[in-house]
This record gives sequence, structure tokens and C-alpha cells, in this order.
Amino acid sequence: MPLMQSSQDHLPYIDAPPSPTSLSAAKALIASEIPSTTTTHPSLPQLPSPTFSPAITPSLDLLSQNKPLPKLDLSRYEAPTAPSPSAPLSEWNTTLRAAYTSAGYLTSRTTNLGLLETFGKNAWLVGNSQLEDILRDLEAEVKVMKDEVERLEEERRRTQAGVRGEVDELERTWRGQVGRLLEVQVAGEK
Repeated sequence: MPLMQSSQDHLPYIDAPPSPTSLSAAKALIASEIPSTTTTHPSLPQLPSPTFSPAITPSLDLLSQNKPLPKLDLSRYEAPTAPSPSAPLSEWNTTLRAAYTSAGYLTSRTTNLGLLETFGKNAWLVGNSQLEDILRDLEAEVKVMKDEVERLEEERRRTQAGVRGEVDELERTWRGQVGRLLEVQVAGEK
């Protein structure tokens, strides 16, 4: 008998698949040994309750009620309406400040969009090229791993096919020895 270098509990190319009754019995045994409690282990710290900022709380409330989130508010991109000519000076100042703020935002937004249009395309193409390189490397790595798995599976199949006769003979011998042991025990009880 050769020296065993490894041990396997499952020999898929030799063992017959389990019957549905033995499979269900095994699953029942596993389910009975797994505790069905949802309490956490005492050594685990208690999870802190989540705290959300006031800005996100209304959106979370809408989501919890299965209501759609509101659309983006585009009013900040619109020019503020001018107060009536007879309005007090403070109201005109407030409107003017809001108009300056809006104009400053829109100016910087226009500048950023211009920069994006000028330089963004190249950056986007370079980014895509880098992502394609990463993808190519990962695909090559996946191919190497698949080839390795197929090689190991073929080696495993050949190894199990090579020792199938020996395993069958050992099982037959074991069954015979157990049968003789039972015969001896029965004879000893008489």
C-alpha cells in the first residue's frame, strides 16, 4: 500500500452521490447543531445607534415611507426676481447679494465646465486606457487561474481513477473484516 501524502473526505470520481434521504438526514443534523439564536456573542461590543445629519434625515424618512426622493432644486440657477420698486432698501440689498452669489457660482461653474471641455477629454481617455490595462491584466490572471484549476481538476481525476481499484479493494476487505468480526461476536455470545 503506498504512503498517503494527502487525505480527502470526498472522492467525487469514486464515491457515488449521496441519496436524497441521506442528504436530507445530513442537512437535518447540521441544522440541529447550528444554534438558531440571533443574539450576538457577549464579547462583541454593542453596535452604536446610527446618527444622521439633519441634511440627510428628510431623505431617509422619505425612503423609509417608500416615497420618491424630491427632484433637484434648480431654483439656485435662476436669477432672483427683483423686488417691487417701492420695496425698502434692505430688501433690494438682500436680492442684490443673492444675485451676486448666484452670478459668482455660475461664473465658476462656467469656468469649470470650460476646463473640463478643454482638458477633460484627454484625462478621460487616459483613465479609460488605464482601466483597460487593469482589465487586461485581471483577465490574464483569471485565465491563468482557470487553467490552474482545470489542471488540478484533471490531476485529481487521474489520481482518483488510478487508485479506484485499490479503494474498492480496501472497502471490500473492510466490509469482509467487519462481517467476520460480527460472526465472531455472535459465535462468542452462543
